[in-house]
Amino acid sequence: LVVTLCFKRKKERKEKMSRAFSQVQHNSFLDIYSDPPNDHEWLRANKIVCTIGPKTQDVESLKSLMKVGLAVVRNNFSHGTYEYHEKTIANARQAAKEL
Repeated sequence: LVVTLCFKRKKERKEKMSRAFSQVQHNSFLDIYSDPPNDHEWLRANKIVCTIGPKTQDVESLKSLMKVGLAVVRNNFSHGTYEYHEKTIANARQAAKEL
């Protein structure tokens, strides 16, 4: 019974959110007691910008960051070589393709 109610509640919330005409209306349908939708049909009010360094440059790290909300990959051209930044850009494009 509890599982059925939770499923019904998620379905109702998803239907409401799909009818949202603005970010404010979408936000009014949010429920802090439910898991967020995982189908990318919902609106994101902000973007997460990450400056990529040596620890997060590989494709797997970038994919894991993208899964949790990374929207913009930033390079700091004050540090590193052009080859390093070229590899970072190539890895970010590959990670985005694989998701």
